[in-house]
Amino acid sequence: MNLDYYQRPFYLISKPVVSEIIKQPHSKRKSFWSLVPEKKYNYLEAKQLIESYYSSILREVKKIVSTKSKMYWLHLSRRILTSTSGKDKSPITIGVTRKIIDGAIEKFGKNTGGINALSETPDPNWNDQQIWDNINEPWLRDAANRNDVIRVVSDPNNPINLINDKGQISFFAREHNLLTTPVSQGGLGYTYNPLTYTYTK
Repeated sequence: MNLDYYQRPFYLISKPVVSEIIKQPHSKRKSFWSLVPEKKYNYLEAKQLIESYYSSILREVKKIVSTKSKMYWLHLSRRILTSTSGKDKSPITIGVTRKIIDGAIEKFGKNTGGINALSETPDPNWNDQQIWDNINEPWLRDAANRNDVIRVVSDPNNPINLINDKGQISFFAREHNLLTTPVSQGGLGYTYNPLTYTYTK
């Protein structure tokens, strides 16, 4: 029997710890909602509150998950039985919790030396600059901080890929410029390899 992958002992060890933890609201949940005035909120106000809370939780999850590699977290998560933070222990709720955990690992886990791919969905109300400021540039800078290898499907040496259908500089061109500009000039200091369609440091 390989105890590294035997979930029952880990479950029995963690059960009393988890029982104590769920008696009180999580500190992050408590710190957020304690600042929200107790009153009736209309739909839009309530929606904004939930979205703000969700964003704050994502930031906290990112702080934790981004410290280790995806393989580290996946290895750990397969050794410990997934549960929930509340009293609902139904199979559906536990299954959803597992998917949330896996999604967080995939989204925020380190991929040092790996190949990364940008697959974020922008807010439909954003303009091009907002998309760049909120998605493309932060994603590239995070990837560079992890020393990730970045693969692309278009060749930046082909001028047609650098202009969009409006005759303006494309997102791809902006990404290429940011990646290949020296760090001393505010860029990320990557080198493009046309044979493999990858950027590496």
